[in-house]
Amino acid sequence: MAKPTYTPPPNEAPILGDPSFAAKAQGFLGWFPVMGDYMQGMGDWIETMIGDVPSDNIAAFAHLEGAANKLPYFTGAGAMAMADLTADGRSLIGQSGTLKASGGLLTGTGVTQSKYDNTVGRLLKAGDNGILGAVVNAATLGISSLDDAPVGSLINCYPIATNLPGSSTIGVVDTMAIDNGNIYQEFTPIYPTSALKQRYFRHRMFAVWTDWTPMYPEYGSNSNGDYVRLQDGTQICEARISVATDVWGTSVGSLYEPSNGTIWTYPAVFSSVPRAFSGAVEIGGAVPAGVSFSGLSSTSVNFRPWCTVNSAAGANKYVYLTAIGRWK
Repeated sequence: MAKPTYTPPPNEAPILGDPSFAAKAQGFLGWFPVMGDYMQGMGDWIETMIGDVPSDNIAAFAHLEGAANKLPYFTGAGAMAMADLTADGRSLIGQSGTLKASGGLLTGTGVTQSKYDNTVGRLLKAGDNGILGAVVNAATLGISSLDDAPVGSLINCYPIATNLPGSSTIGVVDTMAIDNGNIYQEFTPIYPTSALKQRYFRHRMFAVWTDWTPMYPEYGSNSNGDYVRLQDGTQICEARISVATDVWGTSVGSLYEPSNGTIWTYPAVFSSVPRAFSGAVEIGGAVPAGVSFSGLSSTSVNFRPWCTVNSAAGANKYVYLTAIGRWK
């Protein structure tokens, strides 16, 4: 049924004393039947419209109790409830706040403005950074400590200066949220020049960061020997050093040793003075021999081999050294 069309009166209402009162009154009286037909038609139209809506839906809506910041919605046929309508929700509907919708995407100042945006409280817009986003340089984000890496970021940590797994470290750090403000970070070296050769991880639990821990034992070697760093912080350094040019002619009681000791610089630095040392001597024949230590430090130690016979230079003589301590 079509909605009736309203027809206004042919003239303004007549006023007593108006010279044209009679003519206006006649026109007005003639319009009354038209107005009556319009009112009847509107009544029929409203009744038809109401009749098209199931009565149980009308009843469900009528039984709702309005409240501030609420929005009615159907939970089923003939059933309705009230949902919370937040300030952000109202601004999104009205396109008037920090969150707006355009083309199926959120816009406005309530979402990140670029993949480098780490403003606190903003929603991460599709395509902006995030765990699956592009690697961002630390300098671009303006951070100098990995403690300040935003959650969801994948950062090239060079040239960050503090809270790295080690010094002169070049790599990528992935920062992820756990829950309740707790954070998990992973470091992965990306260049051969990085001082570290494996992945590390740490947590921030209850606002306190743990130490960086290797994901597996770290092995390395250089001209000073070999080393291994375990996840629990233990470090073991070993070396086989030739002392063939030394003359073991200085008598100390019944023993013979070189006149001067030799400095062994560890292949990896300890965090403190190693707690255990051992040494063995390889020399021709079944000759009792050993090693003494002095000048202990976290970077080197002075060792001096000895044996029960005088040993000239040129003999095949080797010293096997081991130092055990902590790398963190």
